[in-house]
Amino acid sequence: MRVLMSGSRGFIGSELARLLVANGHSVVPIVRGMPGKGEVGWDVGQMTIDTTALEADGDSGLEHMDAAIHLAGEPIRPKRLSSKYRQALTTSRVDSGLLLSQALAKLKAPPAVYVSGSAIGFYGNRGDERLTEDSARGSGFLADLCQKWEDSASPAHQAGIRVVFLRTGIVLGPHGFLAAQTPLFRFNLGAKLGNGRQWLSWISVADEIGIIMHAIENGAVSGPINCTAPEPVRNSEFTDSLAKEMHRKAFLRIPETPLRMALGSAADELLFASQRVLPGLATTTGYQFQYPHLGDALRVALEK
Repeated sequence: MRVLMSGSRGFIGSELARLLVANGHSVVPIVRGMPGKGEVGWDVGQMTIDTTALEADGDSGLEHMDAAIHLAGEPIRPKRLSSKYRQALTTSRVDSGLLLSQALAKLKAPPAVYVSGSAIGFYGNRGDERLTEDSARGSGFLADLCQKWEDSASPAHQAGIRVVFLRTGIVLGPHGFLAAQTPLFRFNLGAKLGNGRQWLSWISVADEIGIIMHAIENGAVSGPINCTAPEPVRNSEFTDSLAKEMHRKAFLRIPETPLRMALGSAADELLFASQRVLPGLATTTGYQFQYPHLGDALRVALEK
């Protein structure tokens, strides 16, 4: 299988590329700047992508790819959502997605499936509501961003390509979210946020990659798919579980007010948003979770 992939050097992308290659597949990375052999260059600012890049190697360019995966995007961090930061998040996801989708739509032999990143930020702050792929979009900048991110795939969908959106929760692995948390917990500075009752929907990096492979290989998967484990937990439970796995204490609690003063609206959208997201489509189409329980997922992530 030939797989075209943006974001192949990121946390999730690098793990996915490694698995694909180990299983005998060919990965063609899309990169910024000067591409190397077997890579495709693009310039999102100029909205250009070199669809003939591979032809110099006797290849057929982007024609006859089996799948395309769009995982590129500026990391979302707990920082103020300034206009500059909002633009960077939008350009790196929406503009790049539109560029890739348009390029795929113009191919004579396009890939059978286009898998695009998205996030559970689509649902906004929903309290105790159980959220599935059929749940309506929430409100806020991140919800709007996710909608635009998914809409950027419209050219591929209109060209007859099967499109899948990965509405991903917090991914537990050696990088990303846990990499920022573990130094604090190591010094017994782990803390619950606010009242700690907001729901947190997580997934192991192994299952994130597993669902992506499931989406590529299973023709019944299309549209949004929630990449979350079947057992979301409250912030307080997650904090206690991480402290337990690290053999530390987490007795601190950070009030909402100082975080709102420091981060503005990002505090409500990133730290206090309650999202109880369930993997409805993954489950009904037969995906079997490797790490459905939080303790096991944390244990494996911390070992790496």
